[in-house]
Amino acid sequence: MNIKLSTAILSLVLSAAGLLSASADNNVSLHDNNSTNPQAIYYIDAPRFVRPLVEKWITEYQKVQPAAHFAVAKSAANRDASILHVQLSDNTAGNGQKTVYFAQYAILPVTTKGSDADKALSRNELNVKKLKQLFFSGDDSNGDNTDAGSKKATPFNSLVVYTGSGTQSVSRLFAAYYGQDASTFRGKRIIGDDQFLNTAIAKDPKGVTINAVSNLYDLSTRQLKSGLTLLSLDVDKSLQTILSGNASLDELLSSLETTTTKNIPIERIGLTSTDDNDAVDSFVDWVAANSQTYNHQYGLLNLNKSIAKR
Repeated sequence: MNIKLSTAILSLVLSAAGLLSASADNNVSLHDNNSTNPQAIYYIDAPRFVRPLVEKWITEYQKVQPAAHFAVAKSAANRDASILHVQLSDNTAGNGQKTVYFAQYAILPVTTKGSDADKALSRNELNVKKLKQLFFSGDDSNGDNTDAGSKKATPFNSLVVYTGSGTQSVSRLFAAYYGQDASTFRGKRIIGDDQFLNTAIAKDPKGVTINAVSNLYDLSTRQLKSGLTLLSLDVDKSLQTILSGNASLDELLSSLETTTTKNIPIERIGLTSTDDNDAVDSFVDWVAANSQTYNHQYGLLNLNKSIAKR
């Protein structure tokens, strides 16, 4: 056999070996990405104001279960693939889904400190009727703002209400709490996360909005975010002092857990599983047992019978 023929045969053998090796590598990669493999990633779909808490769960859970791989779903594709979902209300869990309630959250009305809206509302202690006048339109039976064209006016007509339009916005829960549909909000709808509501009122001197406590307070300093002021509510005097904006987030949470008021919507929040999976079930059980350790840290209320959904 001549040298050229020997070299050609050797090259063919090496090429075939390379192809087999590449094929083996591809099989390992596919196996690693298989959903039944311990390395599978289980995505959790959560509203942005709850994500820091969910990320804390994941960090703490991996300390006891290093082989578990959970992640917050941030892309549309990962949200669609999620088998765990954080639900913002008792009413949003689907039939047949397993839901573990781990916290509650409060929704408060807010404006920009020193704005025209702040000055106009500074002497108003808002009760249920006035809150509905301020935020909703078209309900004559409650003395609310009437439809466009009506001559009837309220003290709040000059103010601009900003609310969220997404499915994960607390705005729709706020509306439902007051027996309203989200379509009856006055003012403007903001696309995107509820954190943009704070930005919207900062740009409009007449702007008011509502938001979850976690979006209103700085979780590091435990104080109301710079430039914001909570609207005055018709509530117990001790709670009114807390809501003045000078109290810390921790004082607010403790007060809300022990005070019952009709003027502050408080909703239960749960983790719902859409897949019967041992790894997922173990994680959900861990959340049920441990989550309340971290709730206050991330601006959420602990579950408490005195603030059960009203």
